[in-house]
Amino acid sequence: MVYITKETLEQWYKDSQNPRVNKTTKHSDFISPTEPKCENEAFKKIERLVKVRDRSVAEVTMRLEKDSYSSECIHSAVQRALRCGYLDDVRFADVLIRSRLRARKGLAGIVSELKRHGINPEVQLPNFPDAYLSLFPSQKDSAIALLCKKPPKSKNKLQAAYAKLVRSGYSSSLASEAAREWYKTQE
Repeated sequence: MVYITKETLEQWYKDSQNPRVNKTTKHSDFISPTEPKCENEAFKKIERLVKVRDRSVAEVTMRLEKDSYSSECIHSAVQRALRCGYLDDVRFADVLIRSRLRARKGLAGIVSELKRHGINPEVQLPNFPDAYLSLFPSQKDSAIALLCKKPPKSKNKLQAAYAKLVRSGYSSSLASEAAREWYKTQE
């Protein structure tokens, strides 16, 4: 619901009589008194951010804090974005997990990335990680395929393969096992 005060109408009338005043009306002229201006500005910022790519609630909150919005303003804008469906941590996590698994990233790295976004996959995602791993090859097969696709170029190929897998987010035990299997095929 939009409220227009008597003073606003009087000002518009005065402006309409003055030929030097720009007669276009801005959206900000229609801000409801129940919605503080900072909340609307923060919400617009959220809209701009999610137009580029999907984001987590924690990521958006940090960005608004960085832009010096008050905590009450951030909370209100984030709650509004959640109600509108602009922000959804479960959707964000689902897309991130699937894209990282498709890119042959390790599960440990994916979990760490989710936690940096303020998402605990074991709590927020049902049947994690089994529901996702059943859709993709095993982590070991994925790691070996990554090494086959982009083999390390080093004198010590085994050590380089292990390091590459760890950097790609595989656990150290899985990286060690996969690197050894891959190395055997290289000899």
